[in-house]
Amino acid sequence: MIFIFLTSIVMQWLSCNSVGSIPASNYDCTSDLDTIVNSNHPKALRYQAFLDSLARAGMVGVSVLVSTPKDGIWAGSSGMADIAAGASMKPCNLFRIMSVTKLYTAAAILKLSEKGLLSLKNKAADYLPINVVDKIANCDKATVGQLLCHTGGIPELHTTRYFMEQYNNPSKKWTQMDLLNEAVGEPAVCAPGERSVYSDVNYILLGMMIERVAGKNYDQYIRTEILKPLGLTRTFIDVSNPTPVGTVRGYQDIHGNGKIENCSILWDYVVPGAEGGVVTDVFDLYVFANALFRGKLLADSSKKEMWPELYTLKMASYTSDKFLSKADTSHYGRLVGHGGGERGYRCNVAYFFDKNVIVIWFCNGPYIYPYDKGCEAKAFGLSSENTNTFYNLVFE
Repeated sequence: MIFIFLTSIVMQWLSCNSVGSIPASNYDCTSDLDTIVNSNHPKALRYQAFLDSLARAGMVGVSVLVSTPKDGIWAGSSGMADIAAGASMKPCNLFRIMSVTKLYTAAAILKLSEKGLLSLKNKAADYLPINVVDKIANCDKATVGQLLCHTGGIPELHTTRYFMEQYNNPSKKWTQMDLLNEAVGEPAVCAPGERSVYSDVNYILLGMMIERVAGKNYDQYIRTEILKPLGLTRTFIDVSNPTPVGTVRGYQDIHGNGKIENCSILWDYVVPGAEGGVVTDVFDLYVFANALFRGKLLADSSKKEMWPELYTLKMASYTSDKFLSKADTSHYGRLVGHGGGERGYRCNVAYFFDKNVIVIWFCNGPYIYPYDKGCEAKAFGLSSENTNTFYNLVFE
């Protein structure tokens, strides 16, 4: 939709591409978790060759981590973290994981539930200020659990009005309330519980709920309850922090003319927060995913509640089923996970629970359009029968 009208505001967009000179040294990084990678991984050369082929085919940059019971952990990357700086992509580079942030938010809500500070069955309005409840359609009717799994009928903020304002004012600093206000006046998409319709507004509301119930800022609560216990020192939440130095630049064919451009400034000024504000590296994200899916970050009862929010790349595959035995099925087996993407960034975390395998990938190339050059087309198609996917190497 956004590509239809962007050609009318080319001049405004050109200012978005002027982000200044960033030295390649900003992207130099190391991680203590490098020590857990299997240096003798039997598929290391084939994995790396696959990523290199993606870079040669036009993908800007890509990082991948694979964890399997048999071979342990492999991590690698290819392409560029910053084209202008000449900085190559590294697995330890910081990356905007966009909507994968929702896993952190959902985990925080469930931790509050475990402590008896809120109930997923109660109305969301019970834990939100009235001035917020009155603004958003269905906010007075949907339950906390329905917000978690996008079944409350809450409208989305990504309207034409939002995109126009963002592109016309690329240096505007957007707060969470600014983002929420983009959904004010939008109609409910359905009655609560009728069906699942994805909306970032659900998670903006959940972030506000965390602050109200926990008595802490969203980023403080995530840091206290999730990041610190797991020892995650390279995970940042953009709701209150500037973009961390060394964050990979994002690129998009914004004009639909086959030319990619640096669009990172959009996310340097928009503060996504609870629905999309986490910046991390592939190792920290693995530690979090491992604790969430395989470990004890949440009680078993909370995990059963969380699966509805988890989804594969098939955006229509949301389900209200409650447990792993009814989770999504891909071409490669049953899985839970989450994807995240916006202009210039794409991320996916998938846990194939039948085989106890975790696969994480980042790419900073064009998001969705043009699809044949996008990150998730042939290279990482979970639901595709195409034989040339990275997952085929993992599961062969």
